[in-house]
This record gives sequence, C-alpha cells and structure tokens, in this order.
Amino acid sequence: MIVARLIDTDPVYVPIFERLEREIEREKEKTSNSAVNRARLLLAQNEIG
Repeated sequence: MIVARLIDTDPVYVPIFERLEREIEREKEKTSNSAVNRARLLLAQNEIG
C-alpha cells in the first residue's frame, strides 16, 4: 500500500512496485513447488483414493 501511494504521487516509483510484484510472485512459486507442499498433496491424494 505504501508503494502504491508513492506511485500515485510520483510515477518514478513504478520500477520499485514492479520489482516487488516479481519478488512476491517468485516466493509464491517457491511455496507452491516446495517439497512440503508436494508431500501434502501426495497425502491428500492417498486419503481420497
């Protein structure tokens, strides 16, 4: 929200906002592809079938 307000005031902050968006997306991908997540998915599949 802070960076969004800064961009609203001055577009010079757009690159910072874009970098933050990329970093957030990267972290989401790491979490979704983690070994823990895959193990949980495997357990869930075995409970169903």
